[in-house]
Amino acid sequence: MSTGRAETPTPSGLFNLTWKAKSRRSTDNAEWILNWYFNFINSRGVSFHEFELPGRPASHACVRLQRDAQWLYAWGEQWRLSADQREVVTPGTPVAILGTYEFRRPAPWLALEAWSGRIVLPDNPDLSRP
Repeated sequence: MSTGRAETPTPSGLFNLTWKAKSRRSTDNAEWILNWYFNFINSRGVSFHEFELPGRPASHACVRLQRDAQWLYAWGEQWRLSADQREVVTPGTPVAILGTYEFRRPAPWLALEAWSGRIVLPDNPDLSRP
């Protein structure tokens, strides 16, 4: 997984999946093909999608995945919109983005200690909408 770079960090909070596409071109660079695309911030075009993982946060706020992108695409439910497509009738599957990447610290995946511990989720995560 790779998230947003320092200039365009992936926001944390509670979101709902909105709409999906098996493949689409990036709005940031038409040469980038984003497979298994599932949007979660419609107003900004932020999504989960398959793309190369450079070993550091590098996206424009999206969450880059590998084969997990296809699983998420199949698992998640899209929102349902009203007939005029102006109102969300049924929200999509909820997703939570917890925490932010600490850009000033050394990359945690380069230290053996990071791989030996358990992932600890916060007791009371701030799941407010950004």
